Amino acid sequence: MGIQVEFNPDLALRKFNTSERLAEECIPEKIEEGKIYEFLKKGQRLYWLYGEIPLRITEGDQKLSRPLASVIIIEEIHFIKENEAWTKGKYKIIKILGENDNYFDGYEVRKEKPVEKKKVGAGFGVILIKDNKILLGMRHPDPDKADSAFRSAGEWSLPGGKLDFGESLEEGAIREVEEETSIKIKNPKVLSIHNCKNEHAHFLTAGLLAEEWEGEAKVMEPDEMIKWEWFDINNLPYPRYFPSFEVIENYLQNKFYIKKQ
Repeated sequence: MGIQVEFNPDLALRKFNTSERLAEECIPEKIEEGKIYEFLKKGQRLYWLYGEIPLRITEGDQKLSRPLASVIIIEEIHFIKENEAWTKGKYKIIKILGENDNYFDGYEVRKEKPVEKKKVGAGFGVILIKDNKILLGMRHPDPDKADSAFRSAGEWSLPGGKLDFGESLEEGAIREVEEETSIKIKNPKVLSIHNCKNEHAHFLTAGLLAEEWEGEAKVMEPDEMIKWEWFDINNLPYPRYFPSFEVIENYLQNKFYIKKQ
């Protein structure tokens, strides 16, 4: 003995006041956004309960109108009446749609976007030393332009960035320093590791030291970094991009890892 269940990507009801149909089997004469209505459908039907679906008029035989509205099913109950399965429930009008609205891109169910699971990233900061001075750049004051997962803006930062897939820390350091400053570093060395996090992002950050390079610091990405300057290692400026200054702190203390709260 089989069980017949129908999966419905939309809620299709009869036209208002269709003869020989109950009111719950029909579209209300007037629908309003935010209002809850009852429905009744013959058969054991399953609806999408975690997002919006189209509300349509049906004439039977799978003849469906354009979506009249976007709705969410807030209740779905199956029952037997006179040896036949029925489905009843409640739906809420989210948005009434016009003839030219492409809200559902055809007949696909409009699903809620799943919550993206946050992941730990990988990045690095690079210390360039010259005459006891460190090269720092000022991040753009607009956080949308500063290109910082930590939403940092208007702060002094080491050259550095995110690690690309497949590259080593040393390769990433060479690439990013040249992209940001035009300087070509040689033989960077890994100095430290850091667990950097705030309410916006979480990164495993490596600190590297470059003592050999060619070229002079130039602003290569003005939409992200607005200037580069050399500062005495014992008199560094504020405000400070915290991952960079954790790298500097470890360098000054000659420690590979310092546990943070």
